[in-house]
Amino acid sequence: MYPNDPGVAAPNRTVDFIFFADTMTLNKAYVRQHDTLPISDHLPLVAEFQLP
Repeated sequence: MYPNDPGVAAPNRTVDFIFFADTMTLNKAYVRQHDTLPISDHLPLVAEFQLP
């Protein structure tokens, strides 16, 4: 998310979270950044889980 300050040129806040059950195992998680800024000011969270 971009702030209203024109001096800030990149996203600078954490506003999205992923919550998951203790019975699941998180294999990989990251914030997709390389191709998302032209379409949204929110960066998507991507997570890969192992189900029980």
